[in-house]
Amino acid sequence: MTGTKFRGENSLNEIYRREQIEKIEKEIQDRINNYRKELDELDGIEQESGVSVNKENIENITKRLNKQMNRKDEIAFINQIFEDNTDLKIYYATDEDCRLQSDKGKIRPGYNPQTAVDDKNNLIVVADVTNEQNDKKQLTPMIEQVKKQKEKLCIEDKTTGIADAGYFTEKEIINNKDDEDFSIVVSPSAEGRATVASKNGKGKAIPSAGYEVDNFTYDEERNVYICPENRELKRITKTPAIDCHGRETHRYRCDPGFCSLCPKRELCTNSEKGRMLRISVNHKEILDYIESLKNGRNKRLIGKRKEIVEHPFGTIKRSFGYTYFLLKGMEKVKGESSLMCFVYNLKRVLNIVGINGLMEAIK
Repeated sequence: MTGTKFRGENSLNEIYRREQIEKIEKEIQDRINNYRKELDELDGIEQESGVSVNKENIENITKRLNKQMNRKDEIAFINQIFEDNTDLKIYYATDEDCRLQSDKGKIRPGYNPQTAVDDKNNLIVVADVTNEQNDKKQLTPMIEQVKKQKEKLCIEDKTTGIADAGYFTEKEIINNKDDEDFSIVVSPSAEGRATVASKNGKGKAIPSAGYEVDNFTYDEERNVYICPENRELKRITKTPAIDCHGRETHRYRCDPGFCSLCPKRELCTNSEKGRMLRISVNHKEILDYIESLKNGRNKRLIGKRKEIVEHPFGTIKRSFGYTYFLLKGMEKVKGESSLMCFVYNLKRVLNIVGINGLMEAIK
């Protein structure tokens, strides 16, 4: 499984942020006032001198004025949308369904197409489109679609799905790792490895190597963590809290008195309250899952992933030259994506079995 980024039919100039609307309205009104002032001045010159002013100049100014008047109406319409939708932060004027996507260092409005590809023939088994800016929520939807395809094709064998670290979130792994019909091999992300670093005022990474979360030992019997300097971190929360990754976590903290006297403190934390760990309630399950990825079979599958899933998008983008959607709106974009994937699959089948083999199979 993999996702990629395609540009949408929406330019950066047609993206409006709530906090910018008033400024844009003022700029447009200033232009309107200036154009009107120019026309008034030309009219005054004509009346005073009796000399006819250049009509072409008047027509050009009038066109620019009318354009800004139309622009003013458009911005007023968009402003009303913001007023009617208090949670809306950004409005995409040309294609309301696309979203800003980061692709190779560039941020442009577009979509995030998804595919699942079979490992034997590199055929696209499932294709979908989302406007999510990453793949973190796409593992379960793609698995469900693959299952539907298997049901249609009467395939009962267990399927192994391989995905990159972009699909790794604790919630997705926990929800799918024990599926009897679908085995997942997902490269661990930074979240999965639970290695979180901060920066101190000098720009040095804290914690340093050797003092990261994985270097702390859990004592299950006493429910404490032991730091590399053999100090205890006790749990300070009664109920789990949700962290920035959406995980349910407990916090463990070292006694600030011990931390302040520790000779390795500057390698571990810069907090006056002592070193704190935020540990997921599913920490052990995730670590066990990550450990399972280290066996020979799973390591080979992870290494093979690019050969399988990158082939279709590589062909579509490089050979077909197709890197952006021509249609607007999620429904039409999904239809366009399906057609694009159908063309890829047809070309792929013709390369594998030829036209005669395809016609025979159709019969």
